[in-house]
Amino acid sequence: MTKSRSKVGNMAIKIDLEKAYDRLEWSFIRLTLQHFNLPQWWVDLIMSCISCSHLSILVNGEKTESFAPSRGIRQGDPLSPYIFILCMEFLAWLIQGEVHNGNWKGIKVSQQGPIFSHIFFADDLVLFAKATKANCYTINKVLNTFCQASGQKISTSKSRVYMHASTNPSRIAMVESELGFKISKEFGKYLGVPIITDARDKHAFDYLIEKVRDKLAGWKAKTLSMAGRCTLINSVSSAIPTHVMQCCLLPPKVCANLDKLNRNFLWGDTSAKKKIHLMKWDLISRPKDEGGLGIKRSRCRNKALLAKRMWALRLGSEDVWALSLRNKYPPTRSRFCQKSITWKSLKQANHICDKGMGHLIQNGRTIKFWTDNWLDSGPLRNLISGPLLHHEESLHLNEVWDSSGSWCLDTLSMLLPPSIINTILAVPRPITSPLEDGICWKPSSNGLFSSASAYKIALNLDQTLSPPGCWRWIWKLNTLPRIIFFIWQLCHEKLPTKILLAQWKITPDNICPLCNIDPESCLHLFRDCPVIQPLWHLLGFTATSHFFTQTPTRTWAKHWSLDTTAPSLFPQFQWKDIFPVLIWTIWTGRNKWVMEHIPLDIPSIIHRTKTITTELCFNLPRKEPNNNIETILVNWKPPPPNFFKLNTDGSVTGNPGPAGAGGIIRDHTGNWVKGFSRKIGNTNSLAAELWGLRDGLVLAQELNIKRLIIELDAKAILDLVQTANLTSLSYHPYGALISDCRSLIQAFEETRLQHTYREGNATADLLAKAGASLFCPFVVFDHPPLFIVSQILADSQGVQYPRLM
Repeated sequence: MTKSRSKVGNMAIKIDLEKAYDRLEWSFIRLTLQHFNLPQWWVDLIMSCISCSHLSILVNGEKTESFAPSRGIRQGDPLSPYIFILCMEFLAWLIQGEVHNGNWKGIKVSQQGPIFSHIFFADDLVLFAKATKANCYTINKVLNTFCQASGQKISTSKSRVYMHASTNPSRIAMVESELGFKISKEFGKYLGVPIITDARDKHAFDYLIEKVRDKLAGWKAKTLSMAGRCTLINSVSSAIPTHVMQCCLLPPKVCANLDKLNRNFLWGDTSAKKKIHLMKWDLISRPKDEGGLGIKRSRCRNKALLAKRMWALRLGSEDVWALSLRNKYPPTRSRFCQKSITWKSLKQANHICDKGMGHLIQNGRTIKFWTDNWLDSGPLRNLISGPLLHHEESLHLNEVWDSSGSWCLDTLSMLLPPSIINTILAVPRPITSPLEDGICWKPSSNGLFSSASAYKIALNLDQTLSPPGCWRWIWKLNTLPRIIFFIWQLCHEKLPTKILLAQWKITPDNICPLCNIDPESCLHLFRDCPVIQPLWHLLGFTATSHFFTQTPTRTWAKHWSLDTTAPSLFPQFQWKDIFPVLIWTIWTGRNKWVMEHIPLDIPSIIHRTKTITTELCFNLPRKEPNNNIETILVNWKPPPPNFFKLNTDGSVTGNPGPAGAGGIIRDHTGNWVKGFSRKIGNTNSLAAELWGLRDGLVLAQELNIKRLIIELDAKAILDLVQTANLTSLSYHPYGALISDCRSLIQAFEETRLQHTYREGNATADLLAKAGASLFCPFVVFDHPPLFIVSQILADSQGVQYPRLM
């Protein structure tokens, strides 16, 4: 609206309904429900729920006689919002009718974009129209019709008309006169988001900072542990700006202030006293698997949420907002043209979408072989040096396939490294009705967008500081949350010991306050201090024990926090129950000595540790060890008469790594029909299993088999083939393989898919392992190869193999 070139001008009308829920006529509700062709018994039931209420009025503290109202729905009733939305659809229906008849001229954001006439969210109404007298007349007529039918009343004092400042003053006066609403130069907020504002103006979002500050001020940080404060930040204060973050890019200063509020609350700062912040915010804001607390940085979270919208645009979303932006800013539009704040914000998330985008290969007609990142390791052109032939610059994938869909890499003018060739060979091509090429979200296993993975990209966590999952054990400890957070600080060696405080010039020395001999590090305090060592000796550790030589601190803490042996002093517990509580008790005892001069007493530490551990073991849910381990016997079973059985498997050395697939088809007597092995290339276990299943199904069709039992030891593959819906398949990284398998299965007269254990799939496993070392891509065995003869014989004889369950 601010950049419209229309001579007439546009207007946006914010409608305020007085007592919207209380004024809704019951007769109108009934007519609305009937208008939507709902069953009469259902309409009667809903109306009975609405009309059963009775009211009384308090006069001088005394209740008058109750009476039955004839309108209004209860606020707070779960049913009321749905009833109200259905009734508002009547107003939308009236508006759409006038738009269809040409009496209501809506506005467009682009020549080819959709027409906007109204936006409703419950009782938040915004109407859009050209600023003409005819439109004003139509708007008044529609609103009057709706109010007379529904009982609603428009508050003329609170409703506003927004028109751009460049609109002709006489037209502004005409609109104000015709509609009876005041003209506003500011649109204000809609659903909590400033609609027409300069996103660079940090003061436009001061209300967000105030909301978060007021929410945090309502909690007594001093009475909460660090675990409690972290939970409140993640679940409440971080959620407040979420909706706004999905709509526009907040100014950096606003994001910094939001982070500052959360950071100060986490460490217990108050207006009167500032606490020590023991760790960098960059570390705290990392995911828990990476050693952080999972508290999200506002700027990165803002970009991740915008990336969700940009990703929907890339997927071709048909939502109204997406259609408007796509038509307003086509790829051919000049980059120098004026753009809206919304579009500029979305463009800031482009780099996240670029990093997360993967190519879904179908017909290969739109993906360029050399310049597109279809292997997820960067464009192939970046991996080689030297010029390409002129026609190869625009070479597409389908031009590097032969008629059977196999790769023809020998036709290329450049020689690719063997590792790249092996990766290319493992890329699946669809063999049944390939669709158009598409895109998927690489960081997620199902190819669908994930805000969590987008946040990791925004944090630039491509290179992790630690191996995956090396911090996960802390958050799985079965103890108090405050103790878990204490262990987390200990593993980072960020407890406020004397060494750390001396580094920050808070204390004059770094000597241990317990022994007054050595510097107080974490390992010294909890293990090596002469005052503490007698405690460990009581627990059965000698001076030469491995316990006293383990380093670093995290390794030592992890080992004993997960140890399942029983201490000699506490035979009823395991070390994993005792150790976290014990060192936390040592820490609290040390603090009492420093702050209150209460001596550290080893018997009291032991007593308190035993008491707390007993309470925890009694109250916290625990995963009991499975003592009912049984051994079952597994063997390959032949199919019933008139059926054939297909067993397939995949094999990968490393994940991902060199992969192979194999399978075998046998009849109801257990006799060999056909077998196969495939050399896939470098891929993961999921792809290898799917390759094996698809090859087996193709082979069964070539043998003209009608009834087939399909048996695998990978239950995940069966779930994908049987339960995956078509929508999820269109974005799955291996959707081509999965859809091929589904199509091939449907071509048989009768099929049965069943799961077996690895012991019952041993022959297919041997063929899959052999496939990884083949010199050719695919081999069909008319007769059993020597390396599986003994296994086939064992299968036909029903040899059983034990398996622990």
